[in-house]
Amino acid sequence: MGVLNIIGWALFSAAAASWMILRRAHAEFTRAIADANGEIAHWKAEAARARARAAQLKLEIDAWKAGHAQGRSDVISAIPMLTATTHGPASHDQATSSRQIVG
Repeated sequence: MGVLNIIGWALFSAAAASWMILRRAHAEFTRAIADANGEIAHWKAEAARARARAAQLKLEIDAWKAGHAQGRSDVISAIPMLTATTHGPASHDQATSSRQIVG
């Protein structure tokens, strides 16, 4: 009866140890999945913020390009008016003398 007792307790302890190992492995696996889901949610939110910032930057760049083009066309259209004015010595003397009187 002693040998059967030892075999019985050995089988019981092996089953109990296996059950405890499986339970611990399941808990660790569940925790790992929860951590992974948290990381996935974090990086999805980060990607959404990056996409929103990229869209905002695209709008700013487009506005800057439009303003740059408008400014450039304004300068180009003003060049004929600037070159059409004559700056002879007489007109230069009048401009400097009027500054001296006012100043």
